[in-house]
Amino acid sequence: MDLIDAMGEGLTGQTAGNVPSDNWTIARLVETLAVVAGSGSAAARVLGVAPVTFNRWRKGTQRPTRLPKDAMVSGLRALLAEKYAAGQLHRIRTGAAGIVITGWITVSTDTRERTIRPGRFIPKVKIRNVVNAWLLGQDERAERLLRNAINRHYMEDDEDMELDDVTRIRFEPL
Repeated sequence: MDLIDAMGEGLTGQTAGNVPSDNWTIARLVETLAVVAGSGSAAARVLGVAPVTFNRWRKGTQRPTRLPKDAMVSGLRALLAEKYAAGQLHRIRTGAAGIVITGWITVSTDTRERTIRPGRFIPKVKIRNVVNAWLLGQDERAERLLRNAINRHYMEDDEDMELDDVTRIRFEPL
């Protein structure tokens, strides 16, 4: 699994294929928003649109033209993360949780399954920026920010490390 899929699982409790992404159809996003929010009205509030508009999207009689798809992805990701891990998000936002990565990781030429805890060394604002980018649906940016933070704050200058296959990301109290 890649870094972003693992982060999605860690933040939402959903398996990688069930974490909202730009690959999802509008219909799937709308229906999932309604289910997770508890109603069409609640989903409409999450997105900042009128309930009647949201219900038209849900019935397929109108398409969302003024709300970009990435705003729906972002709204659903945030909703899932709040429902699944509200305390965890609070700890991340207040700097009380660090990132832990498990997977097949190569250090120098030694490849094996490892668990690393770069969150102990990465400044909390950088962890917060990674999570916020992911919540906004900016997957490439989130991955770039995380890799840069790991390289800058976790790695030794002469050390070479590759995250080959990430199997899990979690956030643990510091």
